Amino acid sequence: MKIRKHLGAILLTACLSQVLALSATAKDNQPPISNATNSMASKDDLSAQKELFQVQLEAKKELLQKDIEAQAKRIDAFEKRIDDQNSRIGDIGSQIERFGIGITVLFVVAGLLGYRTAKNDARETAKEAASQWFETNHNKLLLQMEELEKRATHASQTIDAQKEKFVQNTDAAHAEIEASKDKVKAEIEILQRQLSQSNTMEKSENPTPEDAPDVKKSAEKLKQKPESEYTFTDWNTRAFSAYSEGKLEDAIFYWDKAIISPDIQPRAHAQTLFNKGLALGQLNRSEEAIAIYDALIIQFGPATELALRKQVAKAMLNKGATLGQLNNSEEEIATYDALITQFGPATELAVQEQVATAMRNKGITLGQLNRSEEAIAVYDALITQFGTAEELALREQVAKAMVNKGATLGQLNRHEEEIAVYDAVITQFEPAAELALREPVAKAMNNKGITLGQLNRSEEAIAAYDTLITQFGTAEELTLREQVAKAMVNKGLRLGKLNRSEEEIATYDAIITQFGSAIELALRELVARVMANKGFRLGKLNRSEEEIATYDAIIMQFGSATELALREPVARAMVNKGLRLGKLNRREEEIAAYDALITQFGTAEELALREQVAYALNGKGFRLLCMAKANWEDRNQANKLLAQASDVCKLAISKNSGDGIVHGNLAYITWLQGDAVAAEQHFRAGLASTTNGGETLYKGTLTDFDIHPIEPDNGFRELVEKLWGSTKRSEHRPDT
Repeated sequence: MKIRKHLGAILLTACLSQVLALSATAKDNQPPISNATNSMASKDDLSAQKELFQVQLEAKKELLQKDIEAQAKRIDAFEKRIDDQNSRIGDIGSQIERFGIGITVLFVVAGLLGYRTAKNDARETAKEAASQWFETNHNKLLLQMEELEKRATHASQTIDAQKEKFVQNTDAAHAEIEASKDKVKAEIEILQRQLSQSNTMEKSENPTPEDAPDVKKSAEKLKQKPESEYTFTDWNTRAFSAYSEGKLEDAIFYWDKAIISPDIQPRAHAQTLFNKGLALGQLNRSEEAIAIYDALIIQFGPATELALRKQVAKAMLNKGATLGQLNNSEEEIATYDALITQFGPATELAVQEQVATAMRNKGITLGQLNRSEEAIAVYDALITQFGTAEELALREQVAKAMVNKGATLGQLNRHEEEIAVYDAVITQFEPAAELALREPVAKAMNNKGITLGQLNRSEEAIAAYDTLITQFGTAEELTLREQVAKAMVNKGLRLGKLNRSEEEIATYDAIITQFGSAIELALRELVARVMANKGFRLGKLNRSEEEIATYDAIIMQFGSATELALREPVARAMVNKGLRLGKLNRREEEIAAYDALITQFGTAEELALREQVAYALNGKGFRLLCMAKANWEDRNQANKLLAQASDVCKLAISKNSGDGIVHGNLAYITWLQGDAVAAEQHFRAGLASTTNGGETLYKGTLTDFDIHPIEPDNGFRELVEKLWGSTKRSEHRPDT
């Protein structure tokens, strides 16, 4: 029993340490509140096609949040494994206890039998029975105890290994999030490219963007012509005119008419089916889109003409991408395999590009299914088949496949191989002048820096970031500017890890200077996050006034933004400003900061904003609680403040019911209002909360008693100690 309890305590301590460390990292440097395509056309096609691409692009972007949440699920799964270890240890402990009970029962039985005969016989019988039992079972018992120790040791080693794997430093956490974003962007880029090249018919068959005004005029004239006399070109013209006006249903109707026109040619027929499939996809009618792609594939699959072969390959590629959006991953992969099998030997560039893209798509999908070794094999096959190609479209697929391979190796913790792949990308494609190749090089440099940082090779990581910044710092293309900005952020985080705070702040200032006036959302979001990081670092250096000024700058620059990606950092800045003002005992300003946030974001529906509103409400409620204690002699005033605090905390719970500290504050308020039963209920709920519950709430509450101590604190302290003791006993109680 002593061994089991001791080992259980060790495991519990390790688990709690890990959970607290993970929670601190995941909050993006925010202090806890305890005390306080379908671009349907390429460049030569209709500009309206860009809208078609954008819809599916947005659908892909939604995967980003799921990918980030997946990181949290990995941590939850790890915690569950630790709980399983505790449970298994508890089971073994229970078995040991049952052996002890067996010994006791045996002694009792032996004693009763002996008593019936003679006292001395009883002693001898009991002694002999005990000796025989120990002789028979002591080896088994010792083996079980040894097994218990082995399991405990294994559990401890598992905890250490998982802590090292998951409890990364702040920069590593940010890097993982950015890597997830890049992974999703890689998929988006695949869809973007395949759809941006989806409409490449000759000008005589498909209008170009420059032709759009003429197409509209022609469509107007056609309205005067009887539809019974329409040719394929007439129906196609009206379809494109409707599409350019966003009338997708009308466009599909006209394409259907075009498809059955007697004068339609095979090449135009294939292209029109493809156009209809894309439009259906934009309307989220994915199953119908797949059916259209299938019709195209079946009808023109055996064709030998290049234009038709290309349309078939593109239809198969888009069918696979659409299946992926429907989470039909196995069918998606099967579709890519069919494309690769049918067109893999092709020598025409237009078809080879579809094959290469299908191979990279397949690799990404396999990676999402955690079939990493298969994904790497696919990337290797792509690199082998097209690695010596001179055409830009194929070289681009090779470069991106190499970057994806490196990222996949990193997920397998094969970091030296990962870095070697990034170096190969840089060596092979660094001299290229084309954006399509410069971007993978920049990503390889950034990924290399992130990986070196995770390996604690900080100086090499910073050097990798500096190389990227020097080489691409003056680039005007958005994708390269994003990589430069990310490298600067990662460099700043790494400098902070090395306690080179002044250099860290200087790096953030450089980012703000270089990208502060950017209009692109991705860069504006990054600037807002950098400003928040700067504020946090200034707070750590006790440069409170500069910290507050930084938060004010965030609020002023991004306060009117409507995008969630910017509204969230504004809300965080308001919360952090309030916290800092509270630490400076500027109570009225603190409450004003919280009120400003509540006014601006109080009705927001987004979870990220609801959480920030809850933090602000809790901070305000706690401050009102402290003010009530400070005015305890004026009971009327104190009661008014407690009533306000209670209302605010209840509202905070409605916004974020999972925060234990809010429940704890409400319990404290309720106790001071004289309702001990409600106070106990609220504190129990707080201790059971998954966020800021348990020991975090217990220790935080103990420090609260030091703020304006009053006599009722003694009773609440006793309640807190009682409930915490009960919680600990419940946690350590063995299974029965």
